[in-house]
Amino acid sequence: QKRLANQYNLSDLVEISAVTPDAMVKYLDFYFEYYDPPFVLGGGFDAKIAGIEYLNDIGIKSDEYIYNSISNLKNKEEIELLKKNKTTSVVVLILGSNHMSSTQRYRYITGKNQPGNVSIIDGLKQIGIEKIC
Repeated sequence: QKRLANQYNLSDLVEISAVTPDAMVKYLDFYFEYYDPPFVLGGGFDAKIAGIEYLNDIGIKSDEYIYNSISNLKNKEEIELLKKNKTTSVVVLILGSNHMSSTQRYRYITGKNQPGNVSIIDGLKQIGIEKIC
C-alpha cells in the first residue's frame, strides 16, 4: 500500500467505517494487526463512539486518526465526543444539493449558520479541532 501510494503520489490513508459498535471494534483490531496509524475513522455515530472508546483503551491518540465526518454543530453529543477526546482532525461533510456551486459550499462552511451564530469552521476551532478537511 505505501509503495503504491509513494509510486503514484497518492494518500495511503485507510478509512475504517462500520455501522455497529461491535463491527467497529473488529475492524479496528484487523487494521492494527496489519497497519499503523494514521487512518480515517468513519461510519455510524454509535460505531464511531465505540471506536473512539476502543482507541482510547488501546492507547491510540486522537492525533493519530481523522474523524469522518461532521456536517453541522447541532448534535451536542457529537460535539462533546470531539471535545472530550481532544479530537484534532475532522472532515466536514457538506450536505446539500448536488448542484451546489463552490461559492455556495464556501458560504456554508464560513457563514454564521451554526448554533451560537458561528460558522462550522469557527465552531470546530473553538472546541479544539486543529485540522479541518
